[in-house]
Amino acid sequence: MTLPLLRVVLCATSADESAALALRQRLFIERMQPWFAGADLISTQDPQTQLASAVRSTDAILICCSRHAQPHPGKLAPEIASVVGLIAAQSDPAPFVLIVKLEECDLPEQLRAWPVVDFYADRGYERLMRTLWVRISELKKESRKPRPPAPAAPPEQPAPPGLHGSFSLPVLARYGHARRLGRGTASQVLLLDDERAIVIAGGGAALFDLYRDTAVWEIDCPVRCAALSPDQHCLALAGGAAIMLWDLREGKLLGLLQGHTAAVTTLAFAGDGSLLASGSADSAVCLWRVADQVKLDTLTGHTDTVTSVAFSPNNALLASGSEDRSIRIWRTIDRSLLHTLAGHTGAVTNVAFAAERALLASGSRDRTVRIWHAETGKEAMAFCGHTGAVAAVAFAPGGDRLASASDDGTIRLWRIADGAQMRLLRGHRGDVTGIAFAPSGAAFASVGRDNTVRLWQGETGTPLRVLEAHTNPVTSLAFAPGGALLATGASDGRIRLWEVDTGASRLLAAHSGSITGLTFDHDGGTLLSVSADRTLRFWPIPGEPTQNSLTMNEPIRCMALTPDGKRLALATDDTVVYLWHLDAGAEAGGGVVQDHTALRGHSNRVRSVAFTPSGTLLATAGDDTTVRLWRIFMGRRSAGPFRAESTVLRGHSNRVQSVAFAPDGATLATAGDDATVRLWRISMYEAAPKSATLRGHIGAVTCLAFAPDGATLATGGQDWTIRLWRSADGHLLHVIAGHSAAITCLAFEPNGKLLASASSDGTVRLWRV
Repeated sequence: MTLPLLRVVLCATSADESAALALRQRLFIERMQPWFAGADLISTQDPQTQLASAVRSTDAILICCSRHAQPHPGKLAPEIASVVGLIAAQSDPAPFVLIVKLEECDLPEQLRAWPVVDFYADRGYERLMRTLWVRISELKKESRKPRPPAPAAPPEQPAPPGLHGSFSLPVLARYGHARRLGRGTASQVLLLDDERAIVIAGGGAALFDLYRDTAVWEIDCPVRCAALSPDQHCLALAGGAAIMLWDLREGKLLGLLQGHTAAVTTLAFAGDGSLLASGSADSAVCLWRVADQVKLDTLTGHTDTVTSVAFSPNNALLASGSEDRSIRIWRTIDRSLLHTLAGHTGAVTNVAFAAERALLASGSRDRTVRIWHAETGKEAMAFCGHTGAVAAVAFAPGGDRLASASDDGTIRLWRIADGAQMRLLRGHRGDVTGIAFAPSGAAFASVGRDNTVRLWQGETGTPLRVLEAHTNPVTSLAFAPGGALLATGASDGRIRLWEVDTGASRLLAAHSGSITGLTFDHDGGTLLSVSADRTLRFWPIPGEPTQNSLTMNEPIRCMALTPDGKRLALATDDTVVYLWHLDAGAEAGGGVVQDHTALRGHSNRVRSVAFTPSGTLLATAGDDTTVRLWRIFMGRRSAGPFRAESTVLRGHSNRVQSVAFAPDGATLATAGDDATVRLWRISMYEAAPKSATLRGHIGAVTCLAFAPDGATLATGGQDWTIRLWRSADGHLLHVIAGHSAAITCLAFEPNGKLLASASSDGTVRLWRV
């Protein structure tokens, strides 16, 4: 682990605490080690003793000064007076002290002997840093002052892998994979030290330099869970039922481990790296020998998904937690069951062994953390305090502390000796899903549903870094008419514009709710977006959103625009489909004509709408299992109300997720939760079109899209696959498996050479078809 460049004590009055905390954070970024009583005091120890120790062992003392430093003439504020007294009492060599003026003010006489930096002035921070770098240079020429006794150093850890660059799962190329846009939804973090972390996301794994917010290497590989070998040479990734072993020295795929019959949900290496354990939604635990990638055994007994596996420090025991609310402890030598631990009243979400003790921690959806004696199977203690499910637990390397992460958005640090809560940490916006300590224990990292990775100081829980390099589940996408731009919308309300050739992107200002639909107008000059926040917005390309938008009374669920860009259909949660005229200024960011027509007929939420190329026929479908075809008749006024007549198409046995017309308007495709796709041949001479049924997806079919020439139909499902069908006869042409979660939307590039797929794993992938 890299040592800090400079140890710095910050001193400030309580009135200036926020300014001192901000400076403290900036010093962390400069790879220094600041200490500030307002954030770093340990509640169980004497404050004055801690302050004296910090002043005695520091390299520099920064006294933050404002008008609050001298509340009364001749008298220093108590916080500053304490530090000044400790400085005066310190023997040679004299400490390095710098006065940092936070605002224009008169300095108290007691502080005038030390150099001053006007931090509030222009380029004040630069002057402060230059002064500190001078101090760093001086320290290189002299011996460092002795530090207080430190605990024994942990065993030396191997150096992080020297891999650089980008690598991809070979099978993706065979599917025709062209590019991945976005790293995906973050699910796990593996902390190598307090500077580097491997972040696992839906689109793969990446090693990040946390100080520079840059990726050192990336592996493009659909993934849901991961484990790193103790020597840091092998990374196990699972994105389905197979486990992929990657060599981190060369970026090569070593092999596939296949033995589970459902998605792998958890992985763990033994302490010596010889064994790998995996748990799955098939309720089984598999034990693998890493050297030759042979499955040694399948451990059965759980009756629901295995959520977590962990080896004991001596590799003699293997623990597994499950949604069946139990924990099982197995002997690795003969794979026999030693104990079944019962006590949680909700699904067990995570298990972890202490590094130097025979203790096992478990987290559960019952909101508790429990500590068990692994050898006897007896419960030692339970920690209560979280108000949401406990998603992850992790012991500090010394085994004296435990961190727990929860759906309540908090992280809690617990002391094992007496079960006391040491810290309550907040920072994530939403559920915290994973947590991991650095091998030294100096820092730990957390990952949350807000798609941030956060680094915290190991003892105090002080925030150190925030890494925001991932994308939320992608809910909508649309190609611009020329095919050079792809717009994507996500569940966090953000819209991105991607350059298809380079993968570069820019972020548009966001909606306040999930994006439910995107479409470009006919010449690509304007992007329209609808959202669960009930609004429709217009985005000139390039440019900022116009002030003109449309607000509905209910969340907007879907949208369709006629090819000529003159009519718009919206569906909301009130089961009504609304038809609007777009005014002549829409292409320049204008709005909609407020004289609209409401189409009523569905008895439940409408999930998808689509126009024929002529714009005279509208298909709508949703939760009532029906599809409706609306023939649109214009009123006498071009911007007046519409008149519509509908025909009901029945055939699906569950809700209909998506509808799309072929480019010639003669075929309508519909996809539903009944795992089927139906092709309806549309003719003005037939009142009730007949349909052909396409089967192949396992589970709900969530989206579909026709190729520009109409010859191919692409469908995506909750089984994580994309299927390509021949439109003429429904023959299955190809199956593409490249995502690690449900496919949410599909779109063909206008020239038909690329297919874009979006997924709940947070990625968009481009495929050559």
